[in-house]
Amino acid sequence: MIISGRRSVADWIFGKRFGPPPSPLKDYWVTLHVALRELHIVEGHPPADAYLRMFGVRCAPVRLPSLLAEQVADGTIVTDADTHWQETSLNQLQRDVRARISVRNAECVWYVSGRIYFPTTKRE
Repeated sequence: MIISGRRSVADWIFGKRFGPPPSPLKDYWVTLHVALRELHIVEGHPPADAYLRMFGVRCAPVRLPSLLAEQVADGTIVTDADTHWQETSLNQLQRDVRARISVRNAECVWYVSGRIYFPTTKRE
């Protein structure tokens, strides 16, 4: 059986597979709550002053906060219950997420989702 664009039948059935990161690096799945500096306006929706965004990051644990701060240019990270991270195994992520991962054996951001905008304050 020939599967176009895939390395093997196992990749096609199970999706991409990854080895563990080299020490001292770890892989993290991160959700950030970001407060925007300027309102995000979409016609027909209330103005948004914040968003959520997911990241996949490979780095040493002490580097995680500063590496995440580098990813946010349009606002500031809100340290509340919506901002959280956990160590993860790339092979436990959903298949469609694994398909988008481009990871190196060095510090990197290997996944970035789109933004989920929302208003945090009521406007009159």
